[in-house]
Amino acid sequence: MKKILITGGNGFLGNFYLTELKKIYKVYSLGISKKNDYKIDLLNENKTRFFFKNNKFNYILHCAGHVPGKKITPLKKKHYIQNHIMVKNILKFCSSKIIFISSYKVYEEKAKIGYPYKIIGNKIDNYASSKITSENLIMNKKNNYLILRLPTIFGKGVKNGLLYKVIKNNYLLKNKINKSWCILDVKHTLKPIKRFIEKKLKKGIYNLSYNIEYSMSSILNYIYKTQHSKNKITDKKKFYLYTDPGLVIPSRELKKDLNNYINYVLKN
Repeated sequence: MKKILITGGNGFLGNFYLTELKKIYKVYSLGISKKNDYKIDLLNENKTRFFFKNNKFNYILHCAGHVPGKKITPLKKKHYIQNHIMVKNILKFCSSKIIFISSYKVYEEKAKIGYPYKIIGNKIDNYASSKITSENLIMNKKNNYLILRLPTIFGKGVKNGLLYKVIKNNYLLKNKINKSWCILDVKHTLKPIKRFIEKKLKKGIYNLSYNIEYSMSSILNYIYKTQHSKNKITDKKKFYLYTDPGLVIPSRELKKDLNNYINYVLKN
């Protein structure tokens, strides 16, 4: 049976993958708390070297890292550099195939020009650049890898973020929308991971998205409507994340997933 190590086991994504993948594979979690199977600080080069010398895995699913938006105190440049150091240490001391959770934010305003492509960059000063730099290192150091560029995640278990605040707290967004934005139910992220592990998906970079172009205002207005709110946003800034035809989620799934999430939040 394939052995998989999930880093960041206490985070939402890490815990989600741990729960789902252990139904099929032999899965272990790694993090900085005792709740994980292994308590290791991946920023510590010596401890990381010793750990991977004594523990072998077929795949590393790397979810650990600092994520902006979760805490009141803004993250600093050093936190994004730390994200990259963790990737660097894993690649230096581990021979396993790697699945790296990246972000659609690497595109900024450019996601409409085509399918996923390599973005060159080695200077870290924000979240997007830390992902780009880590992606480049993985592509240079690994022969077999899966890089998933994910949109903003929602779904069962997600209890933070803009969608959660709008549904749970009747939050009204009054500021002008000036950024590209797209969303995805977390359940849809499992398919490419399983396919890669089963050698049914080639190595490379993949976007994940619904097969529809939409704006942040269209999503929030839909939620306001379901809650019988008179609030309405008029901005029409649209964004579409091009996705491989074999992985794209049908557009009809978007409203279904949103309705399921609305019901989940209201009941919890």
